[in-house]
Amino acid sequence: MMQLTLDGREVQHPAPTGARPPLGPAQREVLRKLAFGSLTTTQAGVIVHDIRRERGRGSCGFGAKNGQSDYSGLGCCRYASTDGSAVMKRLADRGYLERHGGLWFAKSA
Repeated sequence: MMQLTLDGREVQHPAPTGARPPLGPAQREVLRKLAFGSLTTTQAGVIVHDIRRERGRGSCGFGAKNGQSDYSGLGCCRYASTDGSAVMKRLADRGYLERHGGLWFAKSA
């Protein structure tokens, strides 16, 4: 469908979108793990922190392992869930994932 702009030009509406930006290394690794089943948000966060560690960028958030309190959760640190949630939401927004009952699954075609 074509639409006129304020200056009288004719443009396509809705505007065509460009190609998706490439997936980051953590996103690719999360999708690779999802090929074998489901993941929790915290498990995805552990994957993100492992990727950071492999790339020499630290692993967990600032102050996560500073000894002030003992972390007794399921992930590598108390920031695993937050970082995992961010990655999973970005992948879901791009149409790769869906969430069912607290678990993330690769979207079926």
